[in-house]
Amino acid sequence: MPVNDLISRENQPQEQSLDNENQAGGLQNFTAGGMPMMQGRAPEFMMQGNNAFVNEVNNKSVANIDREPSIVAYDMDNLDYTALAKSLLGYVLGGKNELVFSSLQKLAMKPVRINKLIERYSEQNGSSLVDDIKGSMTGSDLQLALELIGMKPEDADSLFNSDLPADDLAYSTLAADLKGLLEAETINAPAIFARLLPISGRPDSVASLKKAYTTLTGGTAKALEEAFVAKLTGNTVFYALYLLNAPPPNMNSFGGEGLSWTGDENFNVSAGGGNVTQQTDLTISREGNPTSTQADFSVEYAGGLSESSRWLQFVSRTLEYSETGSTDRQYVGATNDDGSKIPYEFTTDPNDPVYSVDVMLGAPAPFYEEASPSEPENPGANIRNPSATTIFDSPGSGLTWAAYIFDNPDVFPNVEKVYSTAYFYTFLIRDFFPIVRINHIRVAEFTRKPDANEEDPPHVKYPMTETHTQEVKGSAPLPGPMKEVLVKYYPEFSYIASK
Repeated sequence: MPVNDLISRENQPQEQSLDNENQAGGLQNFTAGGMPMMQGRAPEFMMQGNNAFVNEVNNKSVANIDREPSIVAYDMDNLDYTALAKSLLGYVLGGKNELVFSSLQKLAMKPVRINKLIERYSEQNGSSLVDDIKGSMTGSDLQLALELIGMKPEDADSLFNSDLPADDLAYSTLAADLKGLLEAETINAPAIFARLLPISGRPDSVASLKKAYTTLTGGTAKALEEAFVAKLTGNTVFYALYLLNAPPPNMNSFGGEGLSWTGDENFNVSAGGGNVTQQTDLTISREGNPTSTQADFSVEYAGGLSESSRWLQFVSRTLEYSETGSTDRQYVGATNDDGSKIPYEFTTDPNDPVYSVDVMLGAPAPFYEEASPSEPENPGANIRNPSATTIFDSPGSGLTWAAYIFDNPDVFPNVEKVYSTAYFYTFLIRDFFPIVRINHIRVAEFTRKPDANEEDPPHVKYPMTETHTQEVKGSAPLPGPMKEVLVKYYPEFSYIASK
């Protein structure tokens, strides 16, 4: 029986929303597929899945808003409110105002949601959300935060001076309003956010606004994004771009019934109102089925707001060899291209690593869980449900490259060992910000040429040793070189915060 059949393909019911909104939707994906030579496709135990990033949220209702402005509302359950309350405390007291706004945005200015969050915040943190906001924020930042929890200003006009535009004229008016705000001597970023919030998450509305701004300014099709980048700084520009270009939450749930796995747990840390765990050398099995398989490592976020949490993974590789009697290593330059991922060069200077986005070639979004439209059954191996999102990776160790070096003594004389090293940098992205980073290094050391019929790890059958190194870091923007490669292939995702 195929290992793929370990995973149920039936949709799993989700917890009933506290807002009594329809919360159907499917657990995304375990995928089938072989392991390519140099980068990890989904291990064979993973099941097929579908594309999570679409212009409309399948099987997911957008709630009717009982007050203006109408902000897109996605279902929330108990875990979501708990995670929101836990993470908000750090954002509010830490001065991360844009993260406060993106968190409160999830309430969609609905009184029932606001009351639930205020109550949960007090239960979790022992303080008042309103008092903490008032004690930590000032000016327009304070006003926007308070308006997002239903507190209209008494001595100032609302920052929300318009609702969702109804026609081309209204979009032109909104474009002119944004242009004026961006050209002001002192830019009021919260006012810009308030103009964008009603259209955020509505692709047709966003497209109409971009078109109106381009027409107004005579600029490129990306004139509005370009204006944000030119005029805004720090998290203000990232949140503005997020409001324009972010995909909807990943509401898919699929498969995973009876699935379990064991491995070496390297860390379990609190992040984003939940917990992040990394394991290595996993054995995965399903209840009632004797078949099992292995994976090199997994990373899991367990907690609320998992639908708004996605995995973004970068990889850098080196290929080195040492000669007999020497411990010095020499770098080998080559292109890593197995046809399944974005091709990239091997790093030959440790001070100038070459990064690539670890995602299936042609995937519409950079997140590890994404599949290429040409192979929707084979995304990066993952399982997702309303309370957790987990990715699995089993990267190839470089069998073909090692064999090539041992086979060419004229080019690589007196080879004693070959070292294939993969550096993984895995970020958990919540909305527009990386809330945790995991570094994972995997070194494969070859002492002879591997035979053509030998299998790649974790089914090691030849003289080779493997070592792993793990490190977890707190919330921080993407390093610049990683952001550069992300924007090169996925310009619409420039909203992800970077240094």
